[in-house]
Amino acid sequence: AAAASAWAGAAGQGAAPAPCDAGATFLLSARAGEATTEEADSLPPSMVIFCVDISASMSTTLKLEAGGSATRLQCVQAAIAQQLEDLQRLHPESVMVLVTFGATVCVYADGGERCSLSPRSHGDEAALLAKGAELRGRCSEPASAAADRLRSTVRELRPSGNTALGPALAVAVGMAAGSFSSKIVLCTDGMANNGVGAIGAKDQRCPFYEDIARRAAEEGTCISVVTMEGEDCSMENLGVCADLTGGRVEMVDLRSLTGKLGTLLGDAIMGSGVQLSVIAGRGVSLPGEAPGGRPGGACVAQRALGAATASTCATFALDASPGDLPEVADDGQAAIPVQVQLRYTRPNGEQVLQVMTSRRRLSSNREEAEADIDGVAVGLAGIHAAARLAQRGEYRAARMELISVCRLLQRAMRTTAHQEAYLCFVVQAEKLDGFMRERELQDSVFGAGAGGAQRGRDDDASRSMYQMKNLSARDFTARV
Repeated sequence: AAAASAWAGAAGQGAAPAPCDAGATFLLSARAGEATTEEADSLPPSMVIFCVDISASMSTTLKLEAGGSATRLQCVQAAIAQQLEDLQRLHPESVMVLVTFGATVCVYADGGERCSLSPRSHGDEAALLAKGAELRGRCSEPASAAADRLRSTVRELRPSGNTALGPALAVAVGMAAGSFSSKIVLCTDGMANNGVGAIGAKDQRCPFYEDIARRAAEEGTCISVVTMEGEDCSMENLGVCADLTGGRVEMVDLRSLTGKLGTLLGDAIMGSGVQLSVIAGRGVSLPGEAPGGRPGGACVAQRALGAATASTCATFALDASPGDLPEVADDGQAAIPVQVQLRYTRPNGEQVLQVMTSRRRLSSNREEAEADIDGVAVGLAGIHAAARLAQRGEYRAARMELISVCRLLQRAMRTTAHQEAYLCFVVQAEKLDGFMRERELQDSVFGAGAGGAQRGRDDDASRSMYQMKNLSARDFTARV
């Protein structure tokens, strides 16, 4: 995981860039509860679980650009078949599992065994998790042996029934537990309406999804969610699963689904259960972060990131309190220590603590402090902060954050790199600001109180909130 730091100066005090040391990496445990090399080498291979909606609505027909037509399910079948082929070629040791859900949930185990769950169990989360754990031992064939059979199984799927999404997700989480760096890809075109996780209305907040996501994160499982453009799937609820586990949310035109699935599965998980801790010296606070105490006057904040890939980015801002800061010497050597600690589990089961320390030099001159900012870090931090505010319904504060960062980037624009970072920021900020302007107008006409922060937020807006608060530097600079 990459941690980018954005500095916010206050009341005449600023922080100039300072180098970050190379840090140190500590091996906390060779494997949770075990320590031998032989046992560490015998970790179960990671799983890729495709959780596919085959409810009746998946029979809806779409027109293809090249002519002809195909159902939603046929588009999903083609996309998954392609991913099975890619996984067989690139990761032949991984375990691939297919879970389908309509009126019933079905797991396709080793040798083509078809394991259907009793509908009576759909309302019992504990029983579903236990069933998943039981089936784990019957789903161990590597991709090199199972891919061809699974492609045939996928081709034969037929739509029927309602949407037992919650039960299927619970079983998948139970199956993935114990296999480090496993991924669940959930594909659906509608709201869950059968068993645990059933959603009665799009504004309804369902605690099941947060509970199951936290359980998955603890087990090192990453959940990504793919829904269909133009359909209401209650992304406010489903997006939590990706948000808490380090996954991604996508709302796609089914005709481009193959590329999206490839992106979701292409980034290898480098660490799971990632916990980020930031410790800043006296006189500094970390706005927007859950407080972790002030030992010795320092400010401590912690954040759970779930699973992390090479493109994962986390940003934080430092806010200075002038009265508590050390005096700025004539030589400008006064500085504030900032330490970032990353605690995570590697795919081989090793538990690791990575520590990086930087001393942020102080300056009483704003022009000097802004002379050589990292435009990408500042812009990305602004997008993250605004998205978190918007998700809580604080649209005015979110828009003010975007305006403040925009002005900072304009003032500090001295190089071509600064110009590029500014343009990237404008592209991403506009995606957020358009929705927030519309929402503020609605609140001014109909009132801002009823229904909470999520009232009236459609799936497209919810998806944008989740994507922007976890936007990577790679996607930020891509300007798409």
